Amino acid sequence: MPSGLETIIERQMRNWELSARQQTVPAETGKPIREIRPFVAISRQVGSGGNVVAHKVGERLGWHVYDREILDYMAQQDAVQRRLFGLQDERHEGFLETILSALTPEKPFQSQGYFRKLARAIHTIARNENAVFVGRGAYFLLPHTCGLRVRLIAPIQYCVQRLAQREGLSVEEAEKQVRERGRDRTAFLRARFGGEPWAPDNYDLVLNMADLNPAAAAAIIIEALVQKTAYRV
Repeated sequence: MPSGLETIIERQMRNWELSARQQTVPAETGKPIREIRPFVAISRQVGSGGNVVAHKVGERLGWHVYDREILDYMAQQDAVQRRLFGLQDERHEGFLETILSALTPEKPFQSQGYFRKLARAIHTIARNENAVFVGRGAYFLLPHTCGLRVRLIAPIQYCVQRLAQREGLSVEEAEKQVRERGRDRTAFLRARFGGEPWAPDNYDLVLNMADLNPAAAAAIIIEALVQKTAYRV
């Protein structure tokens, strides 16, 4: 992982730890209360431009964007996980357990290891700051009432052309990559969450990127977020 991303994560975690120490502790609980903050969770079809849109949303709102690379790092690094656990309390761990049990009632092993660590990372971020999440099933792991769940789609020809241009691939190779990466993402979500990324009832908003540029899509997402959560831009 590039050192620049490590620096970003370190800075954010220090901010969270400082905030936790400074937060007023309610006398009746003895623990700080940290609720899930308004968020945007984006699921995207391969080649639809999800990362570009996510960063447009983040720039407009002044929020950090947490993509697969960052979330995987936070889930896989033991030192990071120890610090994330230190930001939890029994109530948060219990809430996390309830979510994981509901997602994998017949596969309790799924709630262990990487899956639990990923969930802990996403929940810690969402309790400590407003954020844009890209992929990794964040929309399954966070309370749907607290944020906006978005799916970005596009016709296969659009996705292929865009991926070919972005990565310098032939059309044939780009189509192969779009299909293979799409299958991999679907398999991850089915195995971890028992969900289908294409099911529209998983989302508050579905946008066809063949008809929108990233700035327009970001504007629609932000307006939907405001309408759903009353977040003040």
